[in-house]
Amino acid sequence: DTGRRFTRDLARLAPVISIDDLGRGTMHAVMRIISLPSLKRVDSNYEGLRYLILDPTIEEIRERIDRSDSNKREGILISFGGSDPHNLTIEIAQIVAKAMLKAKVIKGPLFNDSVQNYLKELNVDIVEDPENLYDLIARSELLITSFGITMFEAIYLKTPVVLYNHSKYHYKLSLRYDLPNLAYPGYFKKYDLERILLESIKNKEKLAYDIDRYKRLLDTRASDRIISIIKNTIDNGRKDCLFHHKNYKVIFRQDGYSILKCLKCGDLFLTGSENDKPGSKNRYKKDYFLDEYRRQYGRSYEEDKRNIVASGNARLDRIERLKPDRGRLLDVGCALGFFVELAVRRGWKGEGIEISEYASGWARNNLGIKVITGSFLNHNFKDEYFDAITMFYVLEHFVEVEKVIEKAYKILKQNGVLAIAMPNRGGISYRMNRKEFLINHPDDHYFDTTIRNISKFLLRNGFKVRDLRVTGIHPERFFLKIGIKKSPRFLNRIYYFTAKAFHLGDTFEIYAVKK
Repeated sequence: DTGRRFTRDLARLAPVISIDDLGRGTMHAVMRIISLPSLKRVDSNYEGLRYLILDPTIEEIRERIDRSDSNKREGILISFGGSDPHNLTIEIAQIVAKAMLKAKVIKGPLFNDSVQNYLKELNVDIVEDPENLYDLIARSELLITSFGITMFEAIYLKTPVVLYNHSKYHYKLSLRYDLPNLAYPGYFKKYDLERILLESIKNKEKLAYDIDRYKRLLDTRASDRIISIIKNTIDNGRKDCLFHHKNYKVIFRQDGYSILKCLKCGDLFLTGSENDKPGSKNRYKKDYFLDEYRRQYGRSYEEDKRNIVASGNARLDRIERLKPDRGRLLDVGCALGFFVELAVRRGWKGEGIEISEYASGWARNNLGIKVITGSFLNHNFKDEYFDAITMFYVLEHFVEVEKVIEKAYKILKQNGVLAIAMPNRGGISYRMNRKEFLINHPDDHYFDTTIRNISKFLLRNGFKVRDLRVTGIHPERFFLKIGIKKSPRFLNRIYYFTAKAFHLGDTFEIYAVKK
C-alpha cells in the first residue's frame, strides 16, 4: 500500500495509475485499477477480474487443454505459497495421506527443514521449484490452496479448487466465490475439517460446475487492457489546473475518467482514459441537441430558441457597451446558430464555428448564416481579424483551455472583446452538495473554475476583465435544500442579492478586452 507523500511526489512528475493498491496514496493516482476483491468499498475507475494480469505462458497450456481431451489429470496438488507460516500444508497433507489419496505438495522456498522431513514421512510427493507450475496445475485433478492468484490461475486452467485460507481476512475474501471452502485454521474442529475436505474431493459434479461457472471470468488480455488505459490516460483529458500547480487529489472516480481537485487553487479538472469519451465530436450528434437537451431542460435546443435569443440580446448589450461600433463576431461552439443569427440582425458581421456536423449543417440550411464545421483549435483564422469572440458554455468542453485562450487573443483585434459564459465552481450547488455536483458532472466538462480564478487566468494571458454577470441564481433550490419548500418573496430577494454579491450563482458570464 503506497503512502500519500510517495504518490504525490510521483504525480508531480507524471500521471500515476495505481493497480490493486489500497493505500492512502491512491488519492493522487489519476486512474485506479482494482482487479482483486476487497472487503472495504474501494473507489476505482476499472474493476474486476478482466484486469487481473496472468502470466502469458499460461495461455499455451489452456489452449492445449481446449484442443484435446487427452490432457491427463491425476492426483491432488497442495500449494500454500512460498513460506506457509500457518503450516496449512502439513494439516492438509495429513488428511490426504490418511485417506490414501495420491498427492503432490509444492515445497515453498521458505519452508523449514522440519516441514519437509514431516512431509516425507506422510508419503506424499514433494515438488521443489517446479519448472512449470502451470503445467503441474493443469495435470492435477484438484488443487488445494488459499485464496489468491494461484486460485485464479487454476480456474483459468480448468482445474477444480478447494480453499483453505491463511487467515480470517482471506476467508472473507474467498466467500465472494462459491467454491469448496475449509475456512481458516481454528474455524473447524479437526474431525469436521477432514470430513468437509473429503466430501468436497468426492463431489466431482460440484467441482466441475464451479470451474465451468468461473472460467469465463478470466483471460490473458488484462495486460493489453491496462496498456490501453495507460495510453488513453496520457492522451485524453487534462493533467492539471489552469495554473499548473501540479498538486492535486482525486475527488471522484467513474468508469473511464476521474475528477481531480487542485489543492492550491481549488479548481477541478477531468482526465479521461477512453477514446471518444469524453469530449469527442462523435457525441455531439443530432440527439445531443434534441433528446439529450430535452432531458436536461424540458425542451429541445430548437424549441428553446426564445430563451436563447433573450439571453443572447442581454449578452450583446454588454458586448456592445464595450464595442459600440460592432464589427466581426465569431461565436465558438455556436450550436444551431441562434446567437449568430441575432448578432447579424443587430448589425454584426457574425459567423460561427461548430464541431457538430448536424448542428452546423442545420444552421447553414435553416438560417442562411456562415457556420464553419470543425474545431476552433484546428481551423485557421486570420490574425487580429475579429472584434468580438463569444464562448457561451463551450470553454469547459476544451481540454487545452490554454491554447483556446491563446488563439482567441491572437485572432482578436486590439481592444477586441472576449465573452465567456460557463459553470461556476464557486456556486452554491458545489458548495452545498459536492457529492451531488460530482455525480451529475458532465463527462465532457474538462475543468471547473471560479470567477476569481478565470479572471486571474485571463489577465495572465493578455486580457483585462471589464464586466461580469453572476447567473444561475435559484433561491427556491437553495431553500428547498435547507428544508423550506416554499420560500417567501423577501427571502428570495435577500438570497438573490447575497448570491450576486458573493458570486454564488451556479453559472457566470465574464467580458474581457484584449490589452
